[in-house]
Amino acid sequence: MNQIEQQEEPDLAKVGDLVNTKIMIEANSEVMIIPASNLPIDKLPVLLKMGVQELRSEREQALFITSLLAVLSGVMTRVKGVYSQREYYPNVFFMVLARAASGKGVMMYSKELIQGIHDKLVKESREALINYNKTKPKKNVGPTPTPPPFKVAIIPANCSTSKLMQHLMDNYPYTPQIMIESEMDTLSTAAASEWGNFSDILRKVFQNEPATLSRKGNNCEFLEVTTPKLSVVLSGTMGQIFKLINNNEDGLFSRFLVMTFDGESKWNDVSPCPTCKNLTDFFRTQSGEYLKLWEFLSQQDILVELTPQQWSTLNHYCNTKNRDINEDYGPVASSLIRRHGLMLFKLCMVLTGVRAYEDRITTDTLICRQEDFETALYIVSKSIDSSLDIFNLLPSVKSPNHEDKKDRLFKLLPQNFKRKEAIDIGEKEKMRE
Repeated sequence: MNQIEQQEEPDLAKVGDLVNTKIMIEANSEVMIIPASNLPIDKLPVLLKMGVQELRSEREQALFITSLLAVLSGVMTRVKGVYSQREYYPNVFFMVLARAASGKGVMMYSKELIQGIHDKLVKESREALINYNKTKPKKNVGPTPTPPPFKVAIIPANCSTSKLMQHLMDNYPYTPQIMIESEMDTLSTAAASEWGNFSDILRKVFQNEPATLSRKGNNCEFLEVTTPKLSVVLSGTMGQIFKLINNNEDGLFSRFLVMTFDGESKWNDVSPCPTCKNLTDFFRTQSGEYLKLWEFLSQQDILVELTPQQWSTLNHYCNTKNRDINEDYGPVASSLIRRHGLMLFKLCMVLTGVRAYEDRITTDTLICRQEDFETALYIVSKSIDSSLDIFNLLPSVKSPNHEDKKDRLFKLLPQNFKRKEAIDIGEKEKMRE
């Protein structure tokens, strides 16, 4: 980067326009070039690039890399950073919304890549449980020891609130935990039930805030996880989002990176291709490398930091976006940019963790590379655009019905009226005298 002579504040009116152009942002007397129009594949870590290069279209590549980074954010349980004077872990929530059979299935390749981690944990948990059952004393012979925790990396969305808390406890503090579902209805159906309404837990988990649960029963159940670390990856149709998110003030929605697309209407050739790879086999083979990544990053704590220029860019970008969103969409939508600022930092942590594995770096503090910061900013900028599109479609929070009737009555009344006239009009609005 070159030093610039002029020290005046730059015009940041177009700092948020990352769709068709490149932008230049002044940051502490330096100029940063942010790639805008396409995912910077050539700047990705080698491990991630191997998977991206096997996919055909730019859309598939962007969907794969975003879902993979979200999945990996649940693997890096010992990577952390400080954002707004608070310690956070890299856990990211991501959802992709598109028509049925439009290519959302690319997201599930990221699940194949962590299947090896999940299988290893499940195998060890089952062996530990078998040993426990063999060695525990017989009934009424001394106190029964506590059974070993059953650890899994992939947590199903179809579970109760109590079971989700148990998974978070069993995996605490360093076991990976990812909820990944190809059908968003799996989560929304569970959330709609009395036993599975854990939206509040998900909101806390995103912030790595303490999650607690207390139930009346034989065992007086009390569950507590001081620093939950869960990542969530979902796909669904536009219709399914309204079952999960009730209104545009639902705080769960603002915690998600969002990707939307229409999908192609043409028919793709599905016949066997002698020169093409079986992608299912390819990504399953790659899962061994991601198992090694987790084992390497589990050996020590890593603190990720941004450069002063990157912090300045983040602040400039988010401040400008916040101003524009407030003007165009109102203050309710400002939560989107505030949470996306945190997600930008979280993505930087994930990419830095991958670099640490590839370069076998064992130092406890790492600085995010500029190319990784640019990749994270690209993903976040696209997500903000998609989030605002969905925000416009979500219903607003409505006033109680009696307030709506009062408003309608007030508008129907003439400037001068008698009480009987008001009662007659009120009867038509089904209001009592």
